[in-house]
Amino acid sequence: MEQTITVFIANDHTIVRNGIRDMLHKNPNIRVIGEAASFQEIFEKIDGSTTDILITDDQMPDGDLKESLYKIRQQWPKLKVIITSLFPKDTEHLVAVKHLIDAIINLENFETELQEVFNKS
Repeated sequence: MEQTITVFIANDHTIVRNGIRDMLHKNPNIRVIGEAASFQEIFEKIDGSTTDILITDDQMPDGDLKESLYKIRQQWPKLKVIITSLFPKDTEHLVAVKHLIDAIINLENFETELQEVFNKS
């Protein structure tokens, strides 16, 4: 039996969180253990000791991506962080945080790219 991967989803759009959750539920080895609609909610709700992967949007209304990622890395250095975006991966704001994350996934190709990330793990 494969180990269960625990995932926390953060996106300010409910429909996107629902879509990501639905895709993740297709894999019996992935369990969504929490959700947030803002960077602040991530810090309020996530348990970094029981979460394997944080999937978060690159743009949230309440904060700066880079600053939030620095805080996440300080609090939970072992947490894998996957950024979702509608922008190309070489967009300036994504290139600026590459050293703080484990992967960038384009939302238009989410399911395929997520599978590629899991296959590399």
